[in-house]
Amino acid sequence: MAAMVSDQKSALTLKGVSRSFGGIDAVVDVDLVVPSGERRALIGPNGAGKSTLFNLITGEISVDHGQICLYGQDLTEDPVQNRIQLGLGRTYQSSNLFMQMTVQENIFLAAWRRGERSSSKLRTLFRSWKKYPEQCSRAREVAALVGLAEKIDVTASELSHGEHRQLELGITLAHDPKILLLDEPMAGLSANERIFMTDLIMGLRSHITVVIIEHDIETAFRIAGQVSVLHQGRIIAEGSPAQVRANQGVQEIYTLSSETDGEGYA
Repeated sequence: MAAMVSDQKSALTLKGVSRSFGGIDAVVDVDLVVPSGERRALIGPNGAGKSTLFNLITGEISVDHGQICLYGQDLTEDPVQNRIQLGLGRTYQSSNLFMQMTVQENIFLAAWRRGERSSSKLRTLFRSWKKYPEQCSRAREVAALVGLAEKIDVTASELSHGEHRQLELGITLAHDPKILLLDEPMAGLSANERIFMTDLIMGLRSHITVVIIEHDIETAFRIAGQVSVLHQGRIIAEGSPAQVRANQGVQEIYTLSSETDGEGYA
C-alpha cells in the first residue's frame, strides 16, 4: 500500500476508506482529517455507516481500500491492540461491563491492562488487585471524573442505565486515550442524564481528541466544534455546526429520514 503523507498534528486521518458487505457499500471513499484536540461529531441517518466507520478506525473490521493513520502513523493493517497502544479508545452502543464487579474493580481492570506487561498477566491474576496502589488510585480518580465517586464500591448490576454509561466512559478513560471514539453515549438516557453526560464529555481534558456519533443533533452540535455528515456511506458535508445546520443537502436527508423512521432534524 502506498505511503500517505499525514499531518503529524492530525490525530486521525482517513484517505479513501471503503468497505462493503456482500456487494452492499457500507463506507465509500471516506476522507477525514481530525486535528489533535478537536471535538468532532459524526452524524447521519440510521444506516449511514457511522458505526461501521468506527469499526474500521479501531481495526475491528478491515478496510477494502484506503488508509487509516493515527498521529501520522499508518495503522491500516494493524490489529486492534496496536491502535489502543497508540492511544485510541472507544465506547460502544451496548454495555460491556463486568456486572458483578464494583465500579472500582471495573475501572481498575482497565487501568491494570494498560500498565501490565503481557508476560506478567497469568501471575497477576492470582494476586489481590489491592496490591496495585497506582492502578487503585487511578480507578478512584477516574470514578470521580465520571461522577461515580460515591458509587465506587457498588457493583455494576446495581447502577442505573445512565451510571452504566458513565462507567463505560470511565473504563475507556482509564486507558488514558489520546483519541476517544464515542458511539451514541446518550442512547437511552433521560433528559437530565443526557445533560450530565454532555457536561462530562465537554469537560474532558483538551488534549483528548473526541469523535462522537450522536443522533441527538442539538447535543452533537453543543459538544462539537466541527461536524461531518455521513449519508449512504459517504461524507456529504463538513463544517461548523452552523454551517452544517444551514446545508440544504443535510436538511433534505434528515427530512427524508424523519418521514421513514421518525428521526428528525431540528
